[in-house]
Amino acid sequence: MRKIFLLIVPLLLLVLLLSACGKSPYAGEWVLYSAESTDGTLHAGAYGYDQASISLHDDGTGLIVVEHAGANDGQSDPITWEEYDGYAELVGNTYAWTASLNEDILDVNPYGDPSYSRLHFVTKKSMDAAEENADRYYSAVSGNECFFLSNGLYHESDTYLLFQKDGNDYLLDTVSSEDNSIETITLTYTADGEYGEALLLDGELWAAKDEAIAKEYFDSHNGRYVGTWNAVSLNFQGDEMTPDQVSLQFTLVVSEDGTLAATTNGQEDGTGMWIIQDNGIRISDSTGSEMSGYLEGDNLVVDFGYGYIVTLEKE
Repeated sequence: MRKIFLLIVPLLLLVLLLSACGKSPYAGEWVLYSAESTDGTLHAGAYGYDQASISLHDDGTGLIVVEHAGANDGQSDPITWEEYDGYAELVGNTYAWTASLNEDILDVNPYGDPSYSRLHFVTKKSMDAAEENADRYYSAVSGNECFFLSNGLYHESDTYLLFQKDGNDYLLDTVSSEDNSIETITLTYTADGEYGEALLLDGELWAAKDEAIAKEYFDSHNGRYVGTWNAVSLNFQGDEMTPDQVSLQFTLVVSEDGTLAATTNGQEDGTGMWIIQDNGIRISDSTGSEMSGYLEGDNLVVDFGYGYIVTLEKE
């Protein structure tokens, strides 16, 4: 029995060794970490990409999942892939991506075309570990939870943000999903004052480490506008009337994430975005038209333009 055991152990070790040697370093689960434009600038929203993941299996098959900014389409494409000397090729129905390994980063050149942004992927395991140890802040502006990784960058998909530490400051790159323009904002770290450990934007609270502080600040600022508002008065070019007089029920739902949706008589009547201003909020709808709103007591007054003003009461 002992002789058989002594023979089996080396055989098992040999099998494990051969298996390990045969496993490609490209195989595994990869998630989008950042993107690099042709001028070398790191940013989020990789030319329309919001989220992306790559699964590469040992048998040469795989899957690429891409969500485009603002679409949440979750496009999933099966692929085949093959490793060559110094790179791998990922082939789908309509494209071929090239990829190379730079330490623990998978650098992907979409479509194999150098005129496209390079996408940088990390293993899902390392991203999960980085998020677990990340600095967490609760955004007082949007109400979202934000992550700042110790090693530099994090792509926060819901709002297309990229965070990067720069000494005691944090660089926030915002990317437009329309023209891919990039604006860099500097957030200053502070551990003083009434906010505790927080990030300031031009001296105003942007995000607090303490969720309760962030919520209190949000409720007293943006939170005043968040909620479901029902029209109680309509004014058209000076003529005022109630919704009942014209058989019209108008509702505006203002959400924490900066979006809003309107319904008229129970039917969807368009969506838009809103941001807070010194004198109220600015609203832009899906057509690009802009409107303004402000609080008058407990009511929200929205000027839709062309002499049309609606007064709404929060539900």
